[in-house]
Amino acid sequence: MKTELKWIKELEMYSNEEKYLFFLMDISLNLVMPKIEEKTGVAEPIALYLDRKIGTSKMYVSQDDVRGNIGYEWFLNEEKFEGYLSEVDDVLKNAKVFREKMDNLDLVNVSFHEMINIFAENMSDLIQMRVLTYFTIHSYSWKIDESLRDELLETVPEENINQVLGVLTLQGERNAIEDERYEWLKEIVLPTFNEAVDFNNIKEGNVVFEKIKAHLNKYKNYPAGFDTDPWDIKYFLDTFKEDFCMGRSFIEEEFIKLRDKKEISEEQKIEWIKKYNLNGGLLKKAYILGKLGEVRFNLRVLGWSFYLYVFRKFLDLCSAKSGLSKIEIGSLYYEELLELLKNGFVVNPEIKKKIDERKKGDVLIITTPNGGCKVLLGEVAEEKFYSEIETKKETVLIEEFTGEVACRKGIVRGKVFIFRCGSSGFTKRISEFPKGSILVANLTLPLLMPAIRKSKAIVTDHGGITCHAAIVSRELGIPCIIGADIATKVLNDGDLIEVDTEKGIVKIIERAK
Repeated sequence: MKTELKWIKELEMYSNEEKYLFFLMDISLNLVMPKIEEKTGVAEPIALYLDRKIGTSKMYVSQDDVRGNIGYEWFLNEEKFEGYLSEVDDVLKNAKVFREKMDNLDLVNVSFHEMINIFAENMSDLIQMRVLTYFTIHSYSWKIDESLRDELLETVPEENINQVLGVLTLQGERNAIEDERYEWLKEIVLPTFNEAVDFNNIKEGNVVFEKIKAHLNKYKNYPAGFDTDPWDIKYFLDTFKEDFCMGRSFIEEEFIKLRDKKEISEEQKIEWIKKYNLNGGLLKKAYILGKLGEVRFNLRVLGWSFYLYVFRKFLDLCSAKSGLSKIEIGSLYYEELLELLKNGFVVNPEIKKKIDERKKGDVLIITTPNGGCKVLLGEVAEEKFYSEIETKKETVLIEEFTGEVACRKGIVRGKVFIFRCGSSGFTKRISEFPKGSILVANLTLPLLMPAIRKSKAIVTDHGGITCHAAIVSRELGIPCIIGADIATKVLNDGDLIEVDTEKGIVKIIERAK
């Protein structure tokens, strides 16, 4: 791979070795990338790195004129953009059927034969969703973003650009998680404010319990993914109690914002449009950027994330049947797994040798200029990755760092509470989040919403102006800095920090003892 490629980090997750990361990396490159290249007609530079020393997996892509021009031409062409959105609608319809089918199965006790059929029949939909999601990354939208910012600078002061851009990219329709929250408040929380609720007496047969149970059955799979599980009844019982303790006025205000989201977002847009005399071409670009953010969000929540959850259960079953550990099953290529299934889980010496090689040391899977990809292991992988793709950063003495302002709300101070998405214990920490803390994460997921609503501010390593953290922070009015890159590496739980959303600066005031 030529070193002049402009590599940019698209994602970094904290890794749990039992979540089949090598297997997922192989699917991304050997199954998803060829489909992307069929659509674009060009080779797609991508590098996936599993750093076992620090326990992270990273995804790097190339940001260049080739991909920028493809995205600019596709998405600004009304017919092509509508075709893309139509593909998204079709695959989400398939995903809905898939979720409903899975709801009728006990994935813990499903037969091996059934699981194989599920896996074989639905892999193509997973690949298609991953392809459509890939086109929402910054590599394909950066040129639209850049040209939009240049146009805004003609009339908008530079310090207001992100604030204006954040409003212009707002979508009027509620996303999947907002729909869930809206129905939850409307049907369950608000009606019970007139009742004397005994939280210790909400149990099977109770009217409130049955409403919560029905809500759970409808939405339980929204957070499920390759490293997260579905919601359970305890989650919603705890959420109900927390919402009730927030008080009626607070909940009513949130409900009204969700109910009237379209009207509120339109009013906010009109204010900026009139103030700076913004034109239609500029507004079209802002709409497209916002729509791509919404598509990425809904494809995850309503689509591919649940497929990965189901396939994780399938791989768990493969581990139990084969006698291989989860780490060993996760060290297989997709084609190798299929071969293992055909052979009734007879592991030949050659496959066992490959597994042993892959489960030790770092792994780099990188595309080649002429198509396909290669796998590097151990020291060879480490040397290539850190010499050609990412420069190692010293973070020990850092007391201040910067990011992009997603929601400008002045300067706030508070204590850090960190979520390292992908790490073990991640889900458990959500219920432990102290109200009024500053939420720091490598990225935010829909699963984090209970903590986000209680946070004083948000700081993330990754994300752009239409990422999940940026969208929810603006809609909830929470100070937010995104794309700080090193926040989860230099901060620890309990650190007192200052988040300056005027300048995009995070300062460490006092380290936790």
